Amino acid sequence: MFAYKTSLVAVLTVGALCAGCAGHRTKEAGYTREEARTSSDRRANEDSPTVDIARARTLIEQVEKSGGQQYAATELQSARSKIQLADTVRDSHKGSRKERGATARQQAEEAVADAELAVALSERGEAEKAASAVSAGTEALRRESVRQDTSDVRSQVPVRPLGVDR
Repeated sequence: MFAYKTSLVAVLTVGALCAGCAGHRTKEAGYTREEARTSSDRRANEDSPTVDIARARTLIEQVEKSGGQQYAATELQSARSKIQLADTVRDSHKGSRKERGATARQQAEEAVADAELAVALSERGEAEKAASAVSAGTEALRRESVRQDTSDVRSQVPVRPLGVDR
């Protein structure tokens, strides 16, 4: 019985040591299993255009909700077309998965760039519109100020009755 317990303790100790070592880096492996899985997941996400497609769609919606289509219609249409192409390429069965992913990713990145440009053009257009309104208001105040100055001068000039000399 004593030999059995000793053997059991030895096996459990070796098992615990092996389990502990499996989670640590070794020179041969380079990564722990968790790091390898995380790295693999990260690489799959980096190759996937899904994140960029979602970002481009969000930016397009932002421009549309702010009424910026009038300032960036071409860029919005370009972004929409590239999103559609990225979706089509990603979901097609032509070529290898890696090639489809790379092409879809490139289209998605271009869609994001077009959508970001649309946002910038929309914001610039709105800023120019606001600056124009401020300018018009400033000009109206300046004209009113000049009008007030001339009416004040007239009220300060003494009016002599007609036919009366000094």
